[in-house]
Amino acid sequence: MTNTPRPPRNNIAVLVVCAVALGFLVATTATLLVPALNPALVPLSVLVLGLVTTAAVAILLRVYFGSRIRRLHRTLQRVEAGNYVIRCETGDDEVGALGQQLNSLLQKLTDLSVNVIDTDRELQWTQKELRLKEQLTEKGRLLEATNHQLESRLKELSLLFSTSRTLSSSIELDNMLTNFCQAGAKVLEVDRFCILVHDEGSRALIVKATTGFQDSAGRVEGMRFYPGEGISGTVFEKKAMMYIRDLDNEPRFLHFRGKLRLTGSALVLPLMTGERPVGVMMLNRRRRDGFSFEDIGLFHIIANQLAVGIGNALLYQKTRELATHDELTGLFNRRMLETRLDMEWERADRFNTVLSCIMIDVDHFKRFNDEHGHLLGDQVLRHTARLVQAQLRKVDTVARFGGEEFALLLPRTDKKEAVAVAEKLRLMVRSTPLLASEQESLGITISAGVAATTDQPESAHQLVQMADQALLLSKTSGRDRVSAYGALSAGLVLPSSDAVN
Repeated sequence: MTNTPRPPRNNIAVLVVCAVALGFLVATTATLLVPALNPALVPLSVLVLGLVTTAAVAILLRVYFGSRIRRLHRTLQRVEAGNYVIRCETGDDEVGALGQQLNSLLQKLTDLSVNVIDTDRELQWTQKELRLKEQLTEKGRLLEATNHQLESRLKELSLLFSTSRTLSSSIELDNMLTNFCQAGAKVLEVDRFCILVHDEGSRALIVKATTGFQDSAGRVEGMRFYPGEGISGTVFEKKAMMYIRDLDNEPRFLHFRGKLRLTGSALVLPLMTGERPVGVMMLNRRRRDGFSFEDIGLFHIIANQLAVGIGNALLYQKTRELATHDELTGLFNRRMLETRLDMEWERADRFNTVLSCIMIDVDHFKRFNDEHGHLLGDQVLRHTARLVQAQLRKVDTVARFGGEEFALLLPRTDKKEAVAVAEKLRLMVRSTPLLASEQESLGITISAGVAATTDQPESAHQLVQMADQALLLSKTSGRDRVSAYGALSAGLVLPSSDAVN
């Protein structure tokens, strides 16, 4: 059962009716009393009483309703200022009913204001959530990009670590390059690559190792290119990288002199140790423009690592050669001669074979130094060493014994054969002058002494001494000749038929 609001009492109408009745009563009383006193004053009395009654009614209405209407007005002003919480006075009369209606309206305004506030807050939260979502989305993109960069960086570090480990696996140049190529085929993500190493002797770039060439590797490895020749030679000469985006449109690329035609793109990098180039690395991908900026930077780092590895291997190789070879002539040094001498002596004794030794001395070498200088003297030694080495077998040993003397070990060679070899060498040196300059050539002659195990030396070192004694006989007998140790007991020399004394 719903409670219906009670209708307001008509206080204003009641007051007005009472005031009119009171006025009518006063007027009636005056009408009855005044004529008895003074009939001429009746109209004036009625008028005055009407005015008095009206004023009284007005004052009563003002007193009764004025203060309430003013409070109601002040309440509405505060509502107009935004205060929807305040409420009007209520009552049972018309003003109270109006206050109730206004309070009902204010409640609705309050509810609406609350809804607006809630809606505004929800809107603010929604906007904040949208901003947070945008920030999260942006951070997600940044995180994804960072993850991608970290993955790329991790891949690069893994590749560099693998490269470094491979390059440090061996100090031997050939083994190091082979290991690098085998590992590089899996991690470099290129279709083909090859490594060219500079050979100081021939001054050529030699293809030392390849990957991805399959059946063509045999035709490519060992191929030589010279500084300035093709792309590889140009990169080596200029010490600068070259990136060929399309090999079909690059006429300078030689395609291994036509033995293997490459397609796609190629990256050719110099291998530098400090300011000195030691080789070139060439990488090939079958698609055009196949190398990104990041790829080029990564391969630059790998090329630097590879260059350090090659430089160390070459330094080790040179150090090892200096330990066993003479730096000036490239022949074995005295230490290596003694090692080979002991080995050949033991082998000849074990298999009952003949070992021969030849000692060679450059005639009048001091005169070359005095008349032409030590630099030309060095050329004489290199020239003689080159001629002697070219005439010997692979099983023979030739070494610089000291100064201008050379020692030769000829396994499975008797004395007669050794004398023939020494004579052949003497004639070769004598017939091949040294070109000191474009206008001058110098004739060189040598003296030789021969001894063999058939001379019954007691030790390997005594065999060398016997050959040295035979050499001394050749020098004291006029030089430019060959002497055998067996002739010493008879005081005989075995010169060649055309020996010049």
